Amino acid sequence: MSGFILADAMYYVNMASEFSLEEILFFGYFNILGPVLFIKLMGLNIDLVILVYLSGFALALRELGRHTSVQLAKFAFLLLANPLVFINLVSPNKEIAMVLAILFIIVHIHSGRFSHVLMAIGFAAISKIEFLILILFFLGVRKILPKRRSILLGLLLVLISLFYGTVAALGGRDQILIEGQAEGSAGIVMALHNLAAQHFLFVIVAIPRLVVVAFEGVIVFLMGGQGDRITVVSNAWSGIMFATIGLSVIRKIKLRLEDDAVLLLFLLMLMVAIIPFPHHRYLLPTYPLLLYFMLRPQSSQRPVASAKVSCVFTRT
Repeated sequence: MSGFILADAMYYVNMASEFSLEEILFFGYFNILGPVLFIKLMGLNIDLVILVYLSGFALALRELGRHTSVQLAKFAFLLLANPLVFINLVSPNKEIAMVLAILFIIVHIHSGRFSHVLMAIGFAAISKIEFLILILFFLGVRKILPKRRSILLGLLLVLISLFYGTVAALGGRDQILIEGQAEGSAGIVMALHNLAAQHFLFVIVAIPRLVVVAFEGVIVFLMGGQGDRITVVSNAWSGIMFATIGLSVIRKIKLRLEDDAVLLLFLLMLMVAIIPFPHHRYLLPTYPLLLYFMLRPQSSQRPVASAKVSCVFTRT
């Protein structure tokens, strides 16, 4: 139990031990339903939970090596070099389930196999309901023609801007933000929330909020590191890796919406940006996507579907 360092692992274990699923649903704790259900299905055996995570991780890497041209050794090393990934692999948290789901989605984009989709949905189901909905939405809209994807994202931005206040209030998330404001805080996070909630400016707020989320750990570390030292250092280290790899991708690689993985990345960033109070770990599912963009060969930076069409015309 002492190894459950990050996030809400102990909370999930306690809730799974003390309450039935009916009670959790009655309390309205829908956001923890996935991990609590999974822990219960494993008979409250945390070793078994971790074994499933490790097995899923090994299988995802094997399939990634089989079906993609990504530099697998570097990919695995840089993935595990992020302390949040490494620590969450041995903790019953939602974040590692989301990372595993993303890995299987990347594989499915190349393989087209139903088994890979099934694995992705399975891991998404034991994370959180918002993430599961996002994965199902992505699978439903990825067949949209490339030129229409920009329209889709534009519509999503407009809808989120119009209804951000309502969405942010679900589950009392906006109240958590208000209650969590420290006296010495600069109030940047609260100001961004107010711009989106009161003035319908989510479009302007989204990018600054993502920057705050990415560098949250680094900022806390530089300000003296309030909280558990391992957590503070891990978040700061992860933030530095995000910045380094993210800047490498932005500088060297053209990200186009016709690429399914790019569409998934934009949807994930929208999911993170809509949360009123930022936590760096919420960005963790985007990390394997950034590594994928950085380490795949330049020649493969186009949609798999487009490559297949090109081959058909060549043969004809």
